[in-house]
Amino acid sequence: IDMVAITGTNGKTTTTQMTYDILKKANKDVFLAGNIGYPSIEVAYNHPKSLIVTEVSSFQLEGTKYFKPSIAVITNLGEGHLDYHGNLENYQNAKKKIYVNQTKDDFLIINIKEKEKYNLDKIKATIIFYDTKENISADVYIKENIVMFRETELFDSTKLKLPGMHNVENAINAAIISYLKGASTDAIQQVLYNFSGVKHRLQYVGEYKGVKYYNDSKATNPVATTTALSGFDKNIILICGGKDRGIDFKELIPYLSKIKVMVVVGESKELLYSLAIQHNVKCFKAIKVADATKLASSLAEDGDTVLLSPACASWDQYKCFEDRGDEFITMFEKISSED
Repeated sequence: IDMVAITGTNGKTTTTQMTYDILKKANKDVFLAGNIGYPSIEVAYNHPKSLIVTEVSSFQLEGTKYFKPSIAVITNLGEGHLDYHGNLENYQNAKKKIYVNQTKDDFLIINIKEKEKYNLDKIKATIIFYDTKENISADVYIKENIVMFRETELFDSTKLKLPGMHNVENAINAAIISYLKGASTDAIQQVLYNFSGVKHRLQYVGEYKGVKYYNDSKATNPVATTTALSGFDKNIILICGGKDRGIDFKELIPYLSKIKVMVVVGESKELLYSLAIQHNVKCFKAIKVADATKLASSLAEDGDTVLLSPACASWDQYKCFEDRGDEFITMFEKISSED
């Protein structure tokens, strides 16, 4: 069974979807599986000769023994699910199980800036390092906006629809995998230049009265929210808050200068409210995402961005993050059709 596996704290779903879309465009016999779609076991059983692109979580990796993808990607090693894994080391070790069974015929793709998080001597796979700068010691790097894989020009990083450097990283991962699996640079570019996001993951919902609305309900931790914030310059009206998992939101502090107003909801709203006030950010409390969106829209002016990026899980008020994101989309549709 030929499997491509993608894991990491953030960016894995977008990377998985981009990769699948490119390989499909390149007419490869490919299926999507794992966290993003159907169970990998079921897909592998039904399509043993096909290439399977799968998104795997730390929970799934923890239980693996013989898992051996031909290409593995770890998008980044941040902090996540500490309530389950107990500590950072356990969590990162679970992620690292993705390459334990790989041999030199397999590839492991890693961001060069995270090099020191790995014990490279222990890795048997062929490592491909990428960098978002012009760093010729990496296998893949960016030169004058062009993503280069050794001598090959993969794509132009300025032509992506999705905002933010993290999406350039996601696109680089998808492009490397697809290229290694035989996709043409033409197929890579066609898909990446038209990719407008996965639902609930910094998804562009629409524009009304000069204000753009983005649904990033999948941002269930502060790091994911900082990733979203880094994609915008300023004038953000941020809707955040949700399940209180006992974390402080210190990661948000360096990004608060981009935020014009915060609207906070859920169990963690008092914590987020005091963080905002402490750093002189205007802040309002709301009950749920619907009234928060309505409030945000009434505060927004031409040129602003209303961003739902909760930095928290949704289980205090919603069944899942999808429900929370759908409430935001429904409210946007209601607001924008009021004329």
